[in-house]
Amino acid sequence: MKKAESFVHSLATVFITFSVVMGLGYFFYGLLVCGSNIGSEFANIPHADNMGPITPFIFAHLLFFVVSGVVFEIITFAASIGLLSHQDWARKTFLVLFAFLGLKHFVFLASCLFQVFSPRVELFYKLWFHSLILSWIVFAISFLFQLASVGLYVWLCQRLTQKDIRSVFK
Repeated sequence: MKKAESFVHSLATVFITFSVVMGLGYFFYGLLVCGSNIGSEFANIPHADNMGPITPFIFAHLLFFVVSGVVFEIITFAASIGLLSHQDWARKTFLVLFAFLGLKHFVFLASCLFQVFSPRVELFYKLWFHSLILSWIVFAISFLFQLASVGLYVWLCQRLTQKDIRSVFK
């Protein structure tokens, strides 16, 4: 029981820290996005037409992504506080958050594959990284990070559903 409580406490502490840091990051990035017209300036970025089909969509909807990030971090912070007080709703919220984060990283993984195998993107990588080999190294690191993230969130979901962890919650 002590080991399960320690796991829950550590998880809550880590995610309180992450949610505060990431929430502030999203907030200040939101100020940057609102204070500029970066989304509409996408066409002026050098080689923008070679960045692949997903990048223009992201630039066109930057404010939505920033606001979604802030809301997500507020929910994460509240659920982390709930974990500290051993509330079962917080455990269930974390299951949903981890499932969402796993799905998000899986989509990023798929978009990495989609973007990197586009012939127009290959030209962008050659221009940006000055080397196709370096661009493949960057892709491989990103791919491995996304894959590891999906694995981590699947493991955390599995761990939060184990009997010893569930017994900690009210």
